[in-house]
Amino acid sequence: MNSVKGILRNTMEDLSQAEVKKFKHHLKDKGQIKWSKLEQADCDDIVDLVVETYTEELSVKTVFTVLKNMNLNQTAEGLKRKLAAFTPNGLMLVDFPGQLEWRADPSEMEYQAAGFLVGDRVRVKASVEEPKHKWGSVTHSSVGVVKSFTPSGLMLVDFPGHSAWRALPFEMELQGFLVGDRVRVKASVTEPKHKWGDVTHSSVGVVKSFTADGLMLVDFPGQSAWKGDPAEMEYYSFLVGDRVRVKASVEEPKHKWGSVTHHSVGIVKSFTQNGLMLVDFPGDSGWRADPAEMELQGFLVGDRVRVRASVTEPKHKWGSVTHSSVGVVKAFTPNGLMLVDFPGQLEWRADPSEMEYQGFLVGDRVRVKASVKEPKHKWGSVTHSSVGVVKAFRPNGAMVVDFPGSPGWKADPAEMDFQGFLVGDRVRVKASVEEPKHKWGSVTHSSVGVVKSFTQNGLMLVDFPGHSGWRADPAEMELGL
Repeated sequence: MNSVKGILRNTMEDLSQAEVKKFKHHLKDKGQIKWSKLEQADCDDIVDLVVETYTEELSVKTVFTVLKNMNLNQTAEGLKRKLAAFTPNGLMLVDFPGQLEWRADPSEMEYQAAGFLVGDRVRVKASVEEPKHKWGSVTHSSVGVVKSFTPSGLMLVDFPGHSAWRALPFEMELQGFLVGDRVRVKASVTEPKHKWGDVTHSSVGVVKSFTADGLMLVDFPGQSAWKGDPAEMEYYSFLVGDRVRVKASVEEPKHKWGSVTHHSVGIVKSFTQNGLMLVDFPGDSGWRADPAEMELQGFLVGDRVRVRASVTEPKHKWGSVTHSSVGVVKAFTPNGLMLVDFPGQLEWRADPSEMEYQGFLVGDRVRVKASVKEPKHKWGSVTHSSVGVVKAFRPNGAMVVDFPGSPGWKADPAEMDFQGFLVGDRVRVKASVEEPKHKWGSVTHSSVGVVKSFTQNGLMLVDFPGHSGWRADPAEMELGL
């Protein structure tokens, strides 16, 4: 295919049916092509007629002028940019990630229709004042995912809050990766162009920056500044269980604030069919969120965490940790790994993408954080030194805590700290534990002992009647009566 003809055809195919019809009338008005030839002509026929009538060199100017006369300025400028990428001898100069101005023979290349593929993230161009098929709940800042293409060439795009939105391809632009996006290598990539290193298909990293030649530098846990070809990467969205908050740049969420603020941290509960997230915030459960307005709240030092149930084998092995183990984040390494203190195994190395937040559980002992001056639901008779037991959770995410002298006290989980066992506490093995990590000995589910001390690796030594100094994993214990 002649390179100039190919570009002209692609330009015509980006026009709507109404615009093609108008284009033909503009050509008729020039008087060089008879209407009998134009009336039933499709896009390919129109290009052939223009080139035959005006010659290849002048055909470009003719199409450009007609587009300008139709006020399709952006399409006209796009045509000019495409033609400028050709060398005098007809070769194309193509910018690929990692190699700019690569010389190509047009006969060896194929057109990527409208530049879009199913799965691409797109948004409406800033120059489009009113999309042909109207806005609906979509805005210029909305980012959607291409779901499919119709026989007539329209794109169906799933936007948060508006699925299967009809879009003309030329009104849309690709929303490439952004600094801060969570990404992973596509499952279809057998070997990345720049090798795996410590990265795997399950690794999730954060885009740190872009190089001058279009590559991405991605920080993965255990490997920072990993070079990635954007074509080999895919966007990794939020998951059920992720902790999220509203981005600081969002002045007013699409679905309003309710009792949520910029400081609120919630947990993704589920996704609706139209792409919205339902997030449980303390005091506001099932809060509707546009994913584009949210950001991940990473783990913090002091958070209680455990290995996700979907992880068969952690990257840094199990050691004595299990799926039921609950540990506390102690620190972060320079390469993004977490050091987690589990009972029986301190400073266990964890890939954050393999971990999930372990919130409070019924039966946990809690107290108000020292940093909280005034709890959201007031003090009552509770103080900073009061220790209570979580009794239940309200549908809106608030906790009901029984404090001595103040049963049924309402608590915002974000204002509370976990109060572990103390020396002198009476404890027993949880009924859900079939076999304690350190075996039963003469202890049974009905045995009640007293916490004597704690070992350096976080285990408890408990004195049971007939068995003193019994080693216990705190995650397997509960307060005795």
